[in-house]
Amino acid sequence: MLARTGIDIRPIYGGTEFGGTTTIIGDITEQKARKLEDWSWMQFSNRVEVRWIPQKDGNFECQFLVGIPH
Repeated sequence: MLARTGIDIRPIYGGTEFGGTTTIIGDITEQKARKLEDWSWMQFSNRVEVRWIPQKDGNFECQFLVGIPH
């Protein structure tokens, strides 16, 4: 609903224990050229090391590994 009304949405994932882990993808002009639903994906920064651990139910657990700068 927000995207359809013209509000620019930029998802970022982070936490107080590990900081921001994603990058902002593209600029606003590039985002507006895409379909409105395309805002719902994000990309991890190359400054964090992420490991995905398969779970028994077919899902994956996201783990942030210790490293520089995190």
